Amino acid sequence: MAGIAYVAREAGVSTATVSRALRDLSNVSESTRLRVVAVAERLDYRVSRTASGLEMSVLALLSQIFTATSSEK
Repeated sequence: MAGIAYVAREAGVSTATVSRALRDLSNVSESTRLRVVAVAERLDYRVSRTASGLEMSVLALLSQIFTATSSEK
Protein backbone atom coordinates (compact mmCIF):
# COMPACT_ATOMS: atom_id res chain seq x y z
CA MET A 1 0.00 0.00 0.00
CA ALA A 2 1.33 3.43 -0.98
CA GLY A 3 1.78 6.38 1.33
CA ILE A 4 0.47 9.88 0.78
CA ALA A 5 3.91 11.15 -0.31
CA TYR A 6 4.06 8.55 -3.09
CA VAL A 7 0.55 9.43 -4.27
CA ALA A 8 1.53 13.11 -4.31
CA ARG A 9 4.69 12.42 -6.30
CA GLU A 10 2.84 10.27 -8.85
CA ALA A 11 0.04 12.84 -9.22
CA GLY A 12 2.47 15.77 -9.42
CA VAL A 13 0.99 17.61 -6.43
CA SER A 14 1.81 18.24 -2.78
CA THR A 15 0.76 15.96 0.06
CA ALA A 16 -1.54 18.75 1.26
CA THR A 17 -3.28 18.73 -2.12
CA VAL A 18 -3.69 14.95 -1.95
CA SER A 19 -5.27 15.31 1.48
CA ARG A 20 -7.63 18.07 0.34
CA ALA A 21 -8.54 16.26 -2.88
CA LEU A 22 -9.38 13.01 -1.12
CA ARG A 23 -11.53 14.88 1.40
CA ASP A 24 -13.30 16.58 -1.54
CA LEU A 25 -12.62 20.10 -0.28
CA SER A 26 -13.61 23.01 -2.51
CA ASN A 27 -10.12 24.51 -2.84
CA VAL A 28 -8.95 21.78 -5.25
CA SER A 29 -9.80 21.95 -8.94
CA GLU A 30 -11.95 19.17 -10.35
CA SER A 31 -9.22 18.05 -12.77
CA THR A 32 -6.66 17.83 -9.95
CA ARG A 33 -9.11 15.98 -7.70
CA LEU A 34 -9.85 13.44 -10.43
CA ARG A 35 -6.12 12.93 -11.11
CA VAL A 36 -5.35 12.43 -7.41
CA VAL A 37 -8.25 10.02 -6.93
CA ALA A 38 -7.19 8.00 -9.99
CA VAL A 39 -3.60 7.75 -8.75
CA ALA A 40 -4.73 6.87 -5.22
CA GLU A 41 -6.96 4.10 -6.56
CA ARG A 42 -4.23 2.78 -8.87
CA LEU A 43 -1.77 2.65 -5.97
CA ASP A 44 -4.38 1.24 -3.55
CA TYR A 45 -3.88 4.20 -1.20
CA ARG A 46 -5.92 4.19 1.99
CA VAL A 47 -6.10 7.01 4.53
CA SER A 48 -4.40 6.04 7.76
CA ARG A 49 -6.96 6.60 10.53
CA THR A 50 -4.14 6.43 13.09
CA ALA A 51 -2.18 9.19 11.35
CA SER A 52 -5.30 11.31 10.92
CA GLY A 53 -6.17 10.94 14.60
CA LEU A 54 -2.62 11.80 15.63
CA GLU A 55 -2.63 14.89 13.41
CA MET A 56 -5.87 16.11 14.99
CA SER A 57 -4.46 15.52 18.49
CA VAL A 58 -1.32 17.51 17.67
CA LEU A 59 -3.38 20.34 16.18
CA ALA A 60 -5.60 20.47 19.26
CA LEU A 61 -2.55 20.57 21.54
CA LEU A 62 -0.90 23.34 19.50
CA SER A 63 -4.13 25.32 19.57
CA GLN A 64 -4.24 25.10 23.35
CA ILE A 65 -0.59 26.16 23.66
CA PHE A 66 -1.04 29.17 21.39
CA THR A 67 -4.27 30.19 23.12
CA ALA A 68 -2.65 29.97 26.54
CA THR A 69 0.44 31.88 25.36
CA SER A 70 -1.55 34.67 23.73
CA SER A 71 -3.82 35.12 26.74
CA GLU A 72 -0.77 35.66 29.00
CA LYS A 73 0.14 38.91 27.23
